[in-house]
Amino acid sequence: MKNKIILSVLIIFVLTIGITFAYTPKIMIESYKFEDGKPTAGENNTLSIILKNTSKDYSIRNLSIIFNSNEKSEKRYITTYESSNIFYIRKIKIDDTSELKIPIFIDSEIPSGVHEIPIKFVYEDVNKRTYEQTHLISVPVSVPKKLDISEIIVPEEVVQGEEFNIQLRLFNESKSNIENVKLNLESQGKSYEKEIRVGKIEQGETEYVDFKVYSDKIGDLKGKVTIVFEDEWNKKHEQTKEFSTKVIEQVITKEEVTNKTNYTPYIIGIVAFVFVYFIYLVLKKRKNNKKNKELELDE
Repeated sequence: MKNKIILSVLIIFVLTIGITFAYTPKIMIESYKFEDGKPTAGENNTLSIILKNTSKDYSIRNLSIIFNSNEKSEKRYITTYESSNIFYIRKIKIDDTSELKIPIFIDSEIPSGVHEIPIKFVYEDVNKRTYEQTHLISVPVSVPKKLDISEIIVPEEVVQGEEFNIQLRLFNESKSNIENVKLNLESQGKSYEKEIRVGKIEQGETEYVDFKVYSDKIGDLKGKVTIVFEDEWNKKHEQTKEFSTKVIEQVITKEEVTNKTNYTPYIIGIVAFVFVYFIYLVLKKRKNNKKNKELELDE
């Protein structure tokens, strides 16, 4: 008899637990999106969440939603703005959905990448029993790449046909590396290199780039350098810097002309002297050879 009573109690207990579990109203995040585009460091955005009551038996009542419910003391890079981080929905009916919009701010100091944000739900069923659930959402944060590009350094005037330099400085102000940096030169002049690949510029690093250009045409010479780089999402960014200079004719001074004229006679005289002396030696050698032959015949 005693065993039957114990068995009955166990059965009732198990059934109670099973029924309670089966009829526990559960809430899930059916979907979510960022209404103002990809989350970017230093900017506001709006997180839109679709919440669903998956229960077939109970409505969800007095639902409190706590955004970024992490209780650790570490800095929270993603927070709400102009609002509390606690939101309220009075009721979600059986197998129904409700939309919640949360205004969020992403701190400019946040590291680039995907961040997991906890969202805690506290709610009641029709019998005023309280339940708690915590879900995580992923926030892919883009940190703007800050590439400081100096103005192009170029001479105000260059001489026709002579090579000159087009220089600029690149400084990575970002909190992460900048990848696949390259520079393209478009110019009315001529250059040995139309493209220079820098590759990676690490955080806080400076790179100096130098194009060598020359022009055979006299007059104004204009051009531009386009700087292309990528962020962590492989999105390309471009900046363009223009430059101009003036190509002037090569001028030869009177002194240079005089020096060149004065040296010419000397050079001609030396060459002529060497030539005449060479002829003299050849003739002398022939004369000596002739005398030697005559002496041999007399003997």
